[in-house]
Amino acid sequence: MDERTRYFRQLRRLRGAARRWSVIGGGLTAATAVLTPYAGIGVADAAWAAGAGTSVMLAWWRWRDHRELAAIEPPPPPPALQPGDRLLALAGLVAPGRGTVPAHITPGVHRLLDRLSGTPVAVYDAAWTLITANPLWAALMGDPTARRGRERNVLWQHFFAPSDRVDPDPSLASSMVADLRAAATRYPADGFLSELIAELRAASAEFRRLWEAGAVVPHESSRKTIHHPQVGELELDCDVLTVPGSDLRIVAYTAEPGTAACDRLALLSVVGQQQFAV
Repeated sequence: MDERTRYFRQLRRLRGAARRWSVIGGGLTAATAVLTPYAGIGVADAAWAAGAGTSVMLAWWRWRDHRELAAIEPPPPPPALQPGDRLLALAGLVAPGRGTVPAHITPGVHRLLDRLSGTPVAVYDAAWTLITANPLWAALMGDPTARRGRERNVLWQHFFAPSDRVDPDPSLASSMVADLRAAATRYPADGFLSELIAELRAASAEFRRLWEAGAVVPHESSRKTIHHPQVGELELDCDVLTVPGSDLRIVAYTAEPGTAACDRLALLSVVGQQQFAV
């Protein structure tokens, strides 16, 4: 039961109690006024009058509580459900909160992941937290399924637990910090995002410097060197794509055709995460 429902239920209960006690008190008072001249003032009549007076006092007390509660502004009604939220509610799911980072993967992105099986592809939200990745990404960068919470965030990994598979890229960090600042403006109610930013600012001087610089750094294609423990070194092109209307980021690694990296990536797509001697 939400706060608004409790408020109106209590208001109805107080109003009903005040009405009942008013009727009882009024009836007893009228009966006492009529019977007392004929019966004389005795113990029974005094008790009758005391009961009538008590009923009137109780009625006044309940009406006072009713007036005090009615003077308080009722809680605001919940926001109206959007068409998509109604479908989620019918399915027994909770709709994402307003002002929080969305993590819903659209059918088009699912289709992209399924069809680009020969390309390492991962999907991130606006705060650069990993949502999902295809099997080739897991084979190239390591299985992400065991990571939880902040461990799935690229900025947290970059500043606190950098991967030994990818050479650090200062320009990528700058663009991601700019993205994080923009996300904090768009999603002020997201608790995970606020805590992540506070933790990064408190523990990393580099992040704090980039955050306070306030620079707007666009994402650009870059060349990355991946040190894979099984297939060796791969030089791959890294591209960041945005999904209109969903605020997702798609990161894809591709190899130039005819290169050793292309052959090694093809080999990795076959063997996956199997362990074997190089």
